[in-house]
This record gives sequence, structure tokens and C-alpha cells, in this order.
Amino acid sequence: MWSTWTEGGPPGTRYNRSKSGWFDTSTFEDWFFSLVLPTLRRQEGKKLLIGDNLSSHINMEVLKACKSHNIEFVALPPNNTHLTQPLDVVYFRPLKLHWHQILDKWKETLEGQRLPTIPKNTFPTLLNKLWENITDNHLKAGFTKTGIFPTDEAPVL
Repeated sequence: MWSTWTEGGPPGTRYNRSKSGWFDTSTFEDWFFSLVLPTLRRQEGKKLLIGDNLSSHINMEVLKACKSHNIEFVALPPNNTHLTQPLDVVYFRPLKLHWHQILDKWKETLEGQRLPTIPKNTFPTLLNKLWENITDNHLKAGFTKTGIFPTDEAPVL
């Protein structure tokens, strides 16, 4: 991990890595136990954590922790995230479009013209620009469009 990644990035960002570069069981556990569980512990009542059926999400330690902290873990059915996963349905497309705009602007800078790739110490600053333009409304729209909240089976059917 690069110490410069914590500088200039979105506030409260936590970085991780895996040997393959893909999200795996270890990174999922770290995300859950260091970010999700501490946040959900502070909230009253029953909580819901929705997974997208990635094999690393089906994790016994996480499931045990969910049960003991009144968190219901629901895995979406496989091969239909384009219909049921709020982030896939509404969130990622605008996110990707905005990310490409940020990258295009960076490529116009002296550094961007000179270098073939984004330096690791520049990445958090660019990520922060992306994060500043994402609103809660984007996330909420995904839950509405997939029929998760408010509950409505019509979008999936």
C-alpha cells in the first residue's frame, strides 16, 4: 500500500489490495469488519446487507457476525444483477461517464501528457473529484428502480 494514497483522496477512504487485483474473501472480510460492522453497530434495530452473489460475499465469519449483530444478509439471485443490483442499474453508468471526463482532463495536463498511466500518488486526488460529484440521490434511485425500496416487483418482472 502506498502511504500517499491517504492524501488527497475522499475523506474516510480505506484502501486494500489482493495478489490478483480482484476483490476476494480477504478484502471482503476487511471491508466488512473495518467499515460496515462498526457503522451498523451504532444503528438501532434490524439492518440489511445486500450482496450480489459474488463467491467472496458468502463468508462464514461475516455471516456469523451479521447474525450476532441483528444484520440480515441477503444475496441477490445470480446472473441478474443488471435487473436487481442497484449499483449496476443506476449508479455505475454515470460514475463511469464522469470518471472518463476526469481522466480526459487529467490527460490534458502536463503530467497527463507526459505519462502513459496515472501515478499511484495522483490517483486518490482524481478519485476524490469523482466522489465529490456522486450524491445520495444516485444511490437512492438505484433502490427505487430495482424495486428494492420501496418494494415493487414490477421493475424485475
